Amino acid sequence: MKFINTLEYLLELTAMFSVFFFLLGFPLSKNWGRLFSAFCLSVFWHIIWHRLPFSCPNTFTAIIVMALLFHDKIQYKIYWGTLFIFTEAIICKTISIISLMLLGITEELPNFPTAYIDCVTFVIMVLSSFLLKSYQEKCINFIHNINFIGYAAIMSVTIVDFILILSVPYIYYDKANKAGRLVIVIAALLLIIMTVIMLFLYFFLRHSYQKLRQMDAINQKSLELEKEQYLSLQQKNNDLRKFRHDFHNHILSLQELVHKEEYKELAIYLNALSSEQIQTNIITVGNTIVDAVINHTVSKLDSSVQFHYGGQFSKNCFVTDMDLCILFSNLLDNAREGIGLCNIQNKEINLEIFPPVRLDFSK
Repeated sequence: MKFINTLEYLLELTAMFSVFFFLLGFPLSKNWGRLFSAFCLSVFWHIIWHRLPFSCPNTFTAIIVMALLFHDKIQYKIYWGTLFIFTEAIICKTISIISLMLLGITEELPNFPTAYIDCVTFVIMVLSSFLLKSYQEKCINFIHNINFIGYAAIMSVTIVDFILILSVPYIYYDKANKAGRLVIVIAALLLIIMTVIMLFLYFFLRHSYQKLRQMDAINQKSLELEKEQYLSLQQKNNDLRKFRHDFHNHILSLQELVHKEEYKELAIYLNALSSEQIQTNIITVGNTIVDAVINHTVSKLDSSVQFHYGGQFSKNCFVTDMDLCILFSNLLDNAREGIGLCNIQNKEINLEIFPPVRLDFSK
């Protein structure tokens, strides 16, 4: 029995380590003092555990060991360690109840091998964590993006399921007939499954809502950029009309000065005329959203910065306007901020747009 208890303790530490490392993506601590302290604590606890005059579970020590092994916020480690305890108990009790049902046992057994079932549960959790390690990045994002309400919802559902699965054996060992026991157990398991599904639905709807808000913000930004580009085009068209209207009068005035051979006044007039600047250059690359983003960025550049661009978007571009807005906004904002940090005299930004390369996999 001592060997089984030792194996159970080692498997519990291994299972919690696997969940923290493979699934939740907690980084290991680089402090050798903390790692050595975790090892000493785990060994010391196992030595004195058998000599304690009272019963004390290993799980609380396992949480402290994990808190020393991994480097992250302490509230995350305590929360997920506690959740691990409840989840393991739910899985273990579920396996026990299903085993009793399959074996046809309707009375409580004093020597029921719970330690063996705990070992099986820990092995299942180790294998599951390793097989699901490809979802580690999503789990990390989930952990860091979840709010207090989300944490409360997870813990509440887990505790309710834990209490529910604990109460099932007391009902199961009652004097109900075989069919009644079966109905009670199935109902309890279905309730647990429903609570888990509702929890997943809550986070799915929450994620969808956040994504819709982001899309709405991006669409709003795109509309504002298009509006700004439209107003800029309108202003430049007005300036061009005004210049064309005055152009004829300027020519007549210059001809009159030449005719009178008033070259000094002619030079002054030409200097004054050349100082009038009119901005009529509109950047177009074949996509309305990208045009708006580029012209918006160029309008914010310092006059000493030269902006050069080349290339055009193809008509059948596979990238959505929303993604293009995000891509070019970040790209040009980074370029504008980066060039502001440069201490060089001639500053310029070069933008080249190339058509997408089509890969031929038929060869």
